[in-house]
Amino acid sequence: MYTLINRLGAADLGVSKVVSLGNKIDLDECDYLSYLVSDPYTDVIVMYLESIRNGRRLVDIAVNASTPIIIHKVNRYPMSRQIAQYHTDALASDDAVVDAAFAQAGIFRAESYRHMVDLVKICTLPPMNGDNLVVISRSGGTAISSADLASEHGFALYPLPERFLQRVQEKSPSKVIRRTNPLDVGDLFDLQFYAEIAEHALKEETDGIFFQHGTTMKEEVEGSIWLGNRLHELSMKYRKPVAMCFFSDEQTTRRVTHAMRHPLFDDPMDAIRALAASRDRARQRTHL
Repeated sequence: MYTLINRLGAADLGVSKVVSLGNKIDLDECDYLSYLVSDPYTDVIVMYLESIRNGRRLVDIAVNASTPIIIHKVNRYPMSRQIAQYHTDALASDDAVVDAAFAQAGIFRAESYRHMVDLVKICTLPPMNGDNLVVISRSGGTAISSADLASEHGFALYPLPERFLQRVQEKSPSKVIRRTNPLDVGDLFDLQFYAEIAEHALKEETDGIFFQHGTTMKEEVEGSIWLGNRLHELSMKYRKPVAMCFFSDEQTTRRVTHAMRHPLFDDPMDAIRALAASRDRARQRTHL
């Protein structure tokens, strides 16, 4: 529990309430979940469970809840089940059934503490309501690898209008990089123009943006904070997620993380996977 709380704090994600279930003699996870989904001070619910006492009730609560629910369900395999039985005196549910039930109910299933934090980050942004993704990156290598990741997770790289791509080309000092989606802006050193690019992409029939930004220059730190906050404003304005991945040294990353309102991802894989989870949940919720 403390590991997760510390990680959420390091990511500048607040914790409203913490519950330790113990052996669930009196109250179980469904009792607390029933309370939290109606709590006005709870925006996202995160649960670590070794067993599920009443799966049907848990699914029913989740189906009728508007609050995103993230569950890290462990005790998945025979070796861990024996240990957990001594720990909680409860049996684990069949893992395939758990997977199917969570997917049906629109519950995010986390695979690790890191994944839990990433899912909380994406839940602070508007949902990804489709497959159309725009990749914007200061690094050509990251742009290409992120496009691969997007394809692996079922996204389509939305074709940006030629007129707009030509404008980006004209702003480029080198004229070497061909503009497309993924959009490599590595030779453009204009953070305000980055925000304009993002806003234009959000105005299109896109469903979300992966935005990689990073800096090694002290002069760009304040501008990076401004950019993150501006991307947050745009994400909320157009009701589309902008998953921002930030690369820098540890000290700069810590400063930027705590100074901006927008969540930051450490790795493109984490950001793309989180966007995919947001899309899958949004898609499932439309069928409930």
